[in-house]
Amino acid sequence: MKFYCVEMKIILNFAFYLISNMKKLFLLFSILTIFISKQTNAQVCIGASTLKSGAVPMQFVEYGANDRVIAGGIYYKSTNNFFTYGGDTLYHNPGDTATIYAIVMDSSLNLIRMFNVIGFDRLATNYEALRIWDMNVDAENNIYFAGSVPQDTIIVGSDTVVTEGYLEAFVEVCDSMGTHKLLKTFGSRHWAGYRYPDRCTSVDVDALGNIYLTGSFDGAYLELNGDTVNNLGNIPLNGYAQGFACSLTPTGQTRWLKSFGSLNFDDTPYSIAVDDSGSAVITGATEASNTQFRFGSFSEYYKPSPLSYNSFVVKYAPGGVEEYLYPILSYTGNGGDVVGMDVALDNNGTAYAMGYSEGYGIFDGDTLKPKYGYTHAFLLAINPLGTTKFIRSGRIDTFYPFPGKIALSGDKILITGNSYTNQLWFDHLSECCSMEMYFALYDTTGAIQWLKGASTAGSAFGYAYGCTLSPNGTAYACGAAANGQITIAPNSFNAAAAPGGSYYLVKFDSLPSTGLNLSITNNTGTDTVLCGGFISLTSVATPAFPAPRYFWSADNDTITVSFPSANFSATPKVQTTYIASAYQNGCVAMDTIVLYVDYLPLVLNSDTTVCNGDSIQLTATTYPTGIYSWTPSIDLNNDSIPNPILVADSNQTYNCVYDVGGCISTASVAINVTQPTSANYSYAANYLDLQFTNNSTNAHSFIWDFGDGNLDSVNTNTSHTYLATGTYQICLTASNDCFSETFCDSITITNVGIQNNTSNGNLVFHQDATSINFNWNGNSKIQQVQLLSSNGKIIYQNENENNTVQIATTNLATGIYLTRLLIDGKFYTRKVIVQ
Repeated sequence: MKFYCVEMKIILNFAFYLISNMKKLFLLFSILTIFISKQTNAQVCIGASTLKSGAVPMQFVEYGANDRVIAGGIYYKSTNNFFTYGGDTLYHNPGDTATIYAIVMDSSLNLIRMFNVIGFDRLATNYEALRIWDMNVDAENNIYFAGSVPQDTIIVGSDTVVTEGYLEAFVEVCDSMGTHKLLKTFGSRHWAGYRYPDRCTSVDVDALGNIYLTGSFDGAYLELNGDTVNNLGNIPLNGYAQGFACSLTPTGQTRWLKSFGSLNFDDTPYSIAVDDSGSAVITGATEASNTQFRFGSFSEYYKPSPLSYNSFVVKYAPGGVEEYLYPILSYTGNGGDVVGMDVALDNNGTAYAMGYSEGYGIFDGDTLKPKYGYTHAFLLAINPLGTTKFIRSGRIDTFYPFPGKIALSGDKILITGNSYTNQLWFDHLSECCSMEMYFALYDTTGAIQWLKGASTAGSAFGYAYGCTLSPNGTAYACGAAANGQITIAPNSFNAAAAPGGSYYLVKFDSLPSTGLNLSITNNTGTDTVLCGGFISLTSVATPAFPAPRYFWSADNDTITVSFPSANFSATPKVQTTYIASAYQNGCVAMDTIVLYVDYLPLVLNSDTTVCNGDSIQLTATTYPTGIYSWTPSIDLNNDSIPNPILVADSNQTYNCVYDVGGCISTASVAINVTQPTSANYSYAANYLDLQFTNNSTNAHSFIWDFGDGNLDSVNTNTSHTYLATGTYQICLTASNDCFSETFCDSITITNVGIQNNTSNGNLVFHQDATSINFNWNGNSKIQQVQLLSSNGKIIYQNENENNTVQIATTNLATGIYLTRLLIDGKFYTRKVIVQ
């Protein structure tokens, strides 16, 4: 399907048609912080202080120099023979079938003058139809229109332009008196001679009067003033739409010309904005799927999304140098579109883009999860480095959003667009019912200031098209409606029947205070609720007449009621601030209450000590609908049940988390594991006196058996004096609460003090029937070995210089001997018995 399908969804065709009642259903959640008013009962009175209406749609409005408000649009002879405003009337010139008009007003929307800008005698149809995509105003109140035209010859004043006879891009400039200044048409060409549609979708002007344009072209290359730029795609007979951007001098000469987009997919930029220095940002839509989107040396891989439109924000530095590419992707790619519709740029380099997403959107890798369901409008701020500054979203619920617009002035941002919902929700502000247009004012930190909607009655419907801000932050907006009553509180008008319909032009300003006051009554008398329960809240507004409309929002709770009332049942899962709002004749009063949550009790078995290898059942409070998770899961038979079995082998703290309908509690239990004991000792002998050192591990009680009938169960390390020489079996029993082990060694005591007085973990001793064997496991060598008789006589000596020693015992007499090994200048001794 060609990209023109999205064009047909969003083009300003101005021939009204009925809206289908089909809605897409998405379950969406927000990652945004709700901005809560800190002033209890603070009243804000903003509304449609001035509302103008009349026959013919109005598509554009800009705030110009000298406090002039300039609006414009197009009217078609087939639906409207004339355009009226402020008592004056415009008619088509002879032979024209469509005419661009402009209106110059003061800041109170009083008419100063209006005039026809340019007429056309050919409309064409389908993809090559006449379109007026954008209007802008410079510092001298010159008026710029951008669009696409299928006409062969266009005559404006003394200018005559001959096109290729197919859809060409154009820009028209006149001054605020209606005097024509510049007409420029241009478009794509192809080496084979085919003709392709081209569109100029947006225009802006820098402080020097240089003109900036963006749009798309379908041919092999775009030609402008003899300059060309190529299409990145392989051009079939029906072409691929490729994005372009260019800058012209005030007289229409080319300063720079660039193209960008995806390979073999349709790309359509919708808006361009420039700062005083000539930097420019652009946003739009792309069909890119499983391919690279290219912007100069920058590129982004757009994941497969065959049924969705993706988006982007790109920035040029002065002179047309590509500065960054900010990708915006559909989360699923299987039908949910995400599209940037309009941009603004301040002189500090921060870009602001608005648009819509039909589901979750991925903004430069971060996923936006809207809080209140369905399609949502977004406001995106991008810092000068090309990364996200903030994202805000508002529920608009439309089955398909039409174009949106953004205006920036000082520290205020105004966005407008279309909705199809009973409940607008932007952060903590809301409006109902039958909302078909929205108007939201933010500051440049992303905090919403006010939200207004336009509601319809019966079969009436409307579209939001343009918006602007004065230097002091006064907001203006325009659009179209048909078939009945349209209300922008506190004013309303009756729109003419389709297809001609009516325009509206509204000024939002301070309204007289109604003295509206609001307070929240906590009907339960407490501000604490058990998780999973509820508290009944009531908001009470005074005066009670005319009857106010009540709304509720929360920072940590999702509210989905379509027609909220003064009474509300709050079901927080965590600590939550609830905000009540009352709306009365354009005035809004708010109050807040913080509800605290007592978590459902989660009780585990007490900290426990068990024996290594034993089984123990961990126990947690059981809730039939609870979801349990134990960590770590090591040694557990099941980590997702309330009472798992643990086979313990090491000390560990086990954490349990359960979720009962969104109520989450945590607790932990420590399991200490008693390990098996290891009994061992060493000793030193001085004739009949022996000193014993306890080398046991994992034990806390000990019994010494000295082999002569004496025991010691008191001391960990001990000593003992024997009454006579001899060989004794000395045993140490080491125990803990779970395990016990006994270690025994035979020690022969003589009057010369032969003893096993030295031990080392690197020296391994082994004796068999024919030899005495030593093995040294260290890095050094056994330098010397001696064998001494019981009376101290050396009967064998050898300079070994090896790691092993073997002394034959077959020729030795039965008796007790002492071995001495010299290693690293230290003697190691061992008593041996030859039998």
